[in-house]
Amino acid sequence: MKRLLLLRHAKAVPHGTANDFDRVLADRGRRDMGAIAGYLSVDPPDLALVSPAARTRETWALCNLPHVPVRYEEGIYEAGLPALLRIVQAIPGKVRRAILVGHNPGLEDFASSLVAPESALGHLPTAGLALADWDTDDWRAVSPHEGRLAGFVSPATLGEATR
Repeated sequence: MKRLLLLRHAKAVPHGTANDFDRVLADRGRRDMGAIAGYLSVDPPDLALVSPAARTRETWALCNLPHVPVRYEEGIYEAGLPALLRIVQAIPGKVRRAILVGHNPGLEDFASSLVAPESALGHLPTAGLALADWDTDDWRAVSPHEGRLAGFVSPATLGEATR
């Protein structure tokens, strides 16, 4: 089985405060990541694929998992579902659990394409984490419509107040 964690970056400073690529996290985004970091520390991924945008790099850094290898993938920034799928399908076979740290609408489209109970995921909020499973040993066989939405967490569902 392969598990992919889809992590949307935490709350960033508003548009217009910096070039979009260079926007960093807002104070709320930094606070929200405490709950997500704690959740990820229980069963960390084997590999992190992170958009090189400032807010996604900062989101990953706040996960506080320095032992997890990280690859900064330019193709994640502003990517739609087809581009994200190509990145996922290129994950090395030995990786059992990977995390993709990126942006909406691409991540939300990916999560929404998974087989899930009705209305299981309506929106992927900032710092939201969708868990996707595939019954395969080969990332190349991953297809969004065959993956199963195995869970969803956010700072709110983990009891962390977002302000």
